[in-house]
Amino acid sequence: MMARPFRLGVLCLALAGWVSVVHAQAPGQTRANLRPVEDAPAGPAGPAEPLLDTREAMRGLIERISRYAKGLKPDFIVAVQGGREILTKSDEEAADNPPPAKAYLKSIDAILLDGLRFGPRELDEEPPEARTEALMKAAAIAKNAGLTVLTLDYAKETKHILEALRANFKDGFVPFVGQAQPANLSRIPRVPYRPFREDAHSVISMKDVKNYLYLRETQGFGREDEFALKLHATNFDLVIVDVFHGRKPLSKRAVDTLRYKQTGSRRLVLAYVDIGSAASYHYYWQDGWREGAPAWIGAPHPRDPDRYYVEFWRPEWQAILFGTPTSYIYGTFAQGYDGVLLGGLDSLRFAEGGMEAVSTRR
Repeated sequence: MMARPFRLGVLCLALAGWVSVVHAQAPGQTRANLRPVEDAPAGPAGPAEPLLDTREAMRGLIERISRYAKGLKPDFIVAVQGGREILTKSDEEAADNPPPAKAYLKSIDAILLDGLRFGPRELDEEPPEARTEALMKAAAIAKNAGLTVLTLDYAKETKHILEALRANFKDGFVPFVGQAQPANLSRIPRVPYRPFREDAHSVISMKDVKNYLYLRETQGFGREDEFALKLHATNFDLVIVDVFHGRKPLSKRAVDTLRYKQTGSRRLVLAYVDIGSAASYHYYWQDGWREGAPAWIGAPHPRDPDRYYVEFWRPEWQAILFGTPTSYIYGTFAQGYDGVLLGGLDSLRFAEGGMEAVSTRR
């Protein structure tokens, strides 16, 4: 069965291709083909697969997505969640202070860093000092490049929620605290009662954003129209939502409703797009697809066995993501989103170190 093409009412969620669990040859490198040894054809050994710079491949993918999206709409916002490893270039001579990846940094408008103060593994848990230092260093690189830095912490204790909001604001970031585990962000926070630093003015660029709301699951709000109206009744400057409301994409009418605050002023709406894994419950999945078939589909995600890592550098996967009117990025543009938040960058860790590298990430 062929994948159904994108139409205005049906958004395309395309994700990059991947395969099996193998260990990288060196930090930032892996084999261009991740097939298990037992899947290799019999006979004399041919030339070894070339080493692939996975970090450069991820940067290149995001840069191409950005060029395509901004070609459709110059002010289309491209933000990324995570990926602090790709903010700098590999440089053996400057290992302690690698140079920033300038082309990549110019291609994006914002970066979201999660678990700076609390989480992400456990609510209210302070992360290891080494993680905090790495995230602060990444934030400094992003700010120096003129990017907006969004922070996402995870806490349910009121004192921790307010501490994270105030500390991250003081550091020049735009903060949000999710009061559930990362995959279960499905409610408007009750603390604080109103958006942090609530503002009635219209927001037309990331530079204007003072607060935001991030929802990964919206079906619990009820029907699509009920969900859109509930968010319309808030004054967040920026709303980030998954493209799908249940199994169906949000309609253009719903997105238009989300674009206005309760005050009637304009705000930004970004669509979350996972570029590092493919879900068997999304529209593009075809009969017969499974781990290793096609070859760019890899191991299942440890927290969602119906979602599979992909070889994000493969043309087949990237063709699903962008480039044509049937692609996912075009779909977000056509539905009226102001931009995208590209997630799934932890697939980079899987490419470099296999499942263990993802399960032990901190």
